[in-house]
Amino acid sequence: MRNYYLIIAVFLFLNNCVFSQSNKYTDDSKNYSKNKIVQKINTPTKSWMNGYWMINNYGERVWKKGYWHIEQKTFQEKSKLLMKKLNEKNKV
Repeated sequence: MRNYYLIIAVFLFLNNCVFSQSNKYTDDSKNYSKNKIVQKINTPTKSWMNGYWMINNYGERVWKKGYWHIEQKTFQEKSKLLMKKLNEKNKV
């Protein structure tokens, strides 16, 4: 009977260790260094613009190819994003 309780206790302990919630899935944004945040903010935003048909003045359809649209943030936008990242509070 004693072994039976010991086996149950070991099983419950191992089950708790295996299936317990861990901190490995927490948000890592707070652990970023300031340089990494600035580097991420300074990268330009790339977006793909799909091609489309354009009708010219003579009624002919002309295909405009798709292209990459690269947008650089202004200094004010970068500073707002940096302040927002550095001042993040825990939301309950």
